[in-house]
Amino acid sequence: MRKHAWLHAALAGTAAAFAAVAQAHEPADPKYGGQVVVAAHLDFEIVQRDNDLVFYIEDHSELVPTEGAQGKVAIAADGEGAAVELKPLAPNMLVASGVSLKPGDQVAVSLLLQRPADITFHFSLGADGQTMRRVAMPGMLPAEFPRFR
Repeated sequence: MRKHAWLHAALAGTAAAFAAVAQAHEPADPKYGGQVVVAAHLDFEIVQRDNDLVFYIEDHSELVPTEGAQGKVAIAADGEGAAVELKPLAPNMLVASGVSLKPGDQVAVSLLLQRPADITFHFSLGADGQTMRRVAMPGMLPAEFPRFR
């Protein structure tokens, strides 16, 4: 029993580490009336405001500055695609103007914040028009979509 005690301790430590990582990726509760998607350890709350798609960005409840950020949103719907530039607004907002999502729309977001790496994530709007979920959509990004690095 003793000779395997180190193995049990190592497995317990590994399980605790995975549990901590899993908790770190849990989305925060929405604060602005939208839904939260986690990407690159950041919370992106996505809110539809009239004809604008607004992204509020936080890191463990701390606002992530968007000044100087660059990015685009690509939307695939009904076999058609469009890309819209994201404009930074203080303190932690990015806005895609003229974007109104419909149920079933597939969305790709590519950003360059004041961080060491690009951030790219994909989500879809559920049939209820409310629920957003992360999805894997390889090859969806149009050729003109920015690749920052």
